[in-house]
Amino acid sequence: MIKGAVSHTVTFQVVNGLWDDGASADKSVNLTGSEEEVLKLKAGDIPSVGERPNEGCTAGSWSRVPDTETAITVDTIYTYTYAEKGTVSHTVTFRVVNGSWNDGTSAKKNVTLTGREGEVLKLKAGDIPSVGQRPIEGYAAGSWNQVPDTQTAITEDKVYTYTYAKKTDPVRTVNMFRMYNPNSGEHFYTGNQAERDTLVQAG
Repeated sequence: MIKGAVSHTVTFQVVNGLWDDGASADKSVNLTGSEEEVLKLKAGDIPSVGERPNEGCTAGSWSRVPDTETAITVDTIYTYTYAEKGTVSHTVTFRVVNGSWNDGTSAKKNVTLTGREGEVLKLKAGDIPSVGQRPIEGYAAGSWNQVPDTQTAITEDKVYTYTYAKKTDPVRTVNMFRMYNPNSGEHFYTGNQAERDTLVQAG
C-alpha cells in the first residue's frame, strides 16, 4: 500500500441460498484510496441476490442494505439471508352419519396436513376412509356432502361428512274396480275382485 493510502475490504455473504449467478461463496471487494478520499461501493460491486433460495426458503433481506452512498471507513460485512418459509397446517375431518366406516368404527377421523408456506396441500388416497357398506338398520348406501379426492387443494380446515340414506318403503299399488248401476245411477268402487264379481253377478 502506498504511503497515505487506505484500503478496506467489503465482504458479501449469502445464507440459505445462492447469489443470483448461482455461486454461494463469499464475494469480496477491496476499496483503496487516499486518506482524504471517501471510499464507497460502486453499483457493480454489490452482488445480485434474492432469486435462488434453498428449498423451504424464500426471498429474504440484508443484515443492512449495501448502497453506493454509504462511506466505507472500516472492513465491512454485508449478509443476505433468505428467509425460511413458515409452516402451515390444516386439519381435515371425516364424519359418518347413520352408520359406520367400512372398518366398523364410527368415530370421526382426522388427518393433519402440514407443509411450508406456498406449498399446495392435498389429501393422499390413504387419508380418505372407505365407507358405504355399514349402514344402520333402515338405511342404505348414501353420499358425501362433498366428495373428498386427492386433487383438491386444502387451504383451510375442512369437514367431509358421509351420510347413509334412509330406505324408502316400496310403493304398493292396488287395482280398483268401478261398477255402475244404471237403475240407481250410482257408481261403486272396490279393490276386492271377489266383491266385484259378486256385484256383477247380482246385476
